Amino acid sequence: YLMATFHVDHKYSYLLYSGTSGMTYAIMVLARYLADIFGAKRIVYIGLFTKSIGFLVLALATNIHIATAALSIICVGIGLFKAAPSALLAQVTQKGDEDKNFTALYMSINLGSLIAKLVLMLIAFKYIGYVTLFWVSTISSFLVIITFYLMRHTLSNISTKGVSGILNKSVGDSLKGDFN
Repeated sequence: YLMATFHVDHKYSYLLYSGTSGMTYAIMVLARYLADIFGAKRIVYIGLFTKSIGFLVLALATNIHIATAALSIICVGIGLFKAAPSALLAQVTQKGDEDKNFTALYMSINLGSLIAKLVLMLIAFKYIGYVTLFWVSTISSFLVIITFYLMRHTLSNISTKGVSGILNKSVGDSLKGDFN
């Protein structure tokens, strides 16, 4: 996309792509910490919203600088979003089931991402252009936010405020055993 649309050198395109991909994982470390402090549910919303805005900016990009900014925004959104489900899963996992639950979570997230990227790339190459694909990604990201909101009742009894829950004395005493 960067090479075809903005005539960017292939070395710079690969460097930009690998840099943003790598930063996604670095941001996940910070995001997991933020999920413990502010709550994983909030970080899911913030990550999905940020990613959605990034795809919107990418769909509207008119030059390489805007496209680079959009990739950075997407990187932050995905990094925030990917870390939060593990915090949610930690709250609903029964003792002894940790290994299989985390394996299932990461397999489903990564296999789903791989399949989605491959299918969307094939669709983009065969039927639609990149910009249309970015619009589809924007709309689907907002649909995920709506779905998460509509299904919030399934996690209504789950507290995801790890660190701040312990520091809050009224809640902390009841939660101390869960974090020791």
